Amino acid sequence: MRVGLALGYGGEGVAFAVPFAAVSFTLQGACAGIGATRVSMYTALLVNAVNLPLGLLLIFGADLGVAGAAAATLTATATGTAYLLWYGRSRLPRPPDGPTQTVQITRGLWRISWPEMIAMGIGYLNEALLAGFAARMSTHDLAAYRIVDNLVLVLFTVLTSASTAITILAGQALGAGRRDRAEDWRRAGLRLPAVLLLAPSAAVLLTGRPLISLITTDATVADHAWSATPLAPLSMAPLLAALAYGAALRAAGDTRSVMIASVTGDYAALIPLAWMLGVHLDLGLPGLYLAWTAFGTLYSALLHRRHRQTLRTQHQAPTKPQRACGGSDKAEWAFTLMRDRARTRHTASGRPGPAVLPAQLARMDS
Repeated sequence: MRVGLALGYGGEGVAFAVPFAAVSFTLQGACAGIGATRVSMYTALLVNAVNLPLGLLLIFGADLGVAGAAAATLTATATGTAYLLWYGRSRLPRPPDGPTQTVQITRGLWRISWPEMIAMGIGYLNEALLAGFAARMSTHDLAAYRIVDNLVLVLFTVLTSASTAITILAGQALGAGRRDRAEDWRRAGLRLPAVLLLAPSAAVLLTGRPLISLITTDATVADHAWSATPLAPLSMAPLLAALAYGAALRAAGDTRSVMIASVTGDYAALIPLAWMLGVHLDLGLPGLYLAWTAFGTLYSALLHRRHRQTLRTQHQAPTKPQRACGGSDKAEWAFTLMRDRARTRHTASGRPGPAVLPAQLARMDS
């Protein structure tokens, strides 16, 4: 009964975090489009700095269990979103022609961003389910899961930062009609994350026990966390291909296929296997990360299949540079002016401006 109530309160807390997450990722995408990719790193560091200590305080200090974990997630996500709103207010460009151009740009952004919002919202729901599975094991497992999950999130932030760069660079190539160059960036997106995963994973494995002992003084929690630590970084290896293919598809504006693959992997592999292995077969936290491994494998396979279909379609179509905002001269002029203003603003603040914006923004519907 108590676990059921905790899951209920936890689900509500995470549900309240979904709008903040949607705004956060939309703003991160807008900042990436003008070349301000470091803001995503700052946001992730801030969210982790709030989430980890507050989660431990609420789970153990206030004895709130899953509800405490959800409250920590909500608070950390809202804090990150507030930082992005503050940053975007001074950095992001504004449409020069007022409401008309705002509507046109918003339509294009919405077409690209709504699948991402849905996928992220479902991701937060899945996080609540996985935390609930850990709570079904024990309170110590829940606390250990929060520790390991935040360590994995640091690694995931490094990988997604690389995939964001691939999305921007491939989008620029597609916008210029250079499909071969975009494919080169996708291939680089397979190699670079592998290197980025190897070094931090080795550091986590070498310093895992001392690092965990700095986070918690509870020997049982530390033991449970260490039991999953070696497997947690390895569970991200199958995701490397998914990040590269997902970056290429996003650069082409196909966020819907990425969403479909993600949700399919969630409910065909991650959630049922996490319950089966972690709870039913009593494998504990290692069972959860085995489920993550299966999710990454299926997710990568689905995105690989979709990417191959996209390549076949592109080879059958004529190659030509994309025009901004569906070919409207006025909209293209407005979009170019916005880009130039953003470049000027970043140059004046000591930050180099971007060369061009990603192709998906250059193909906004008028």
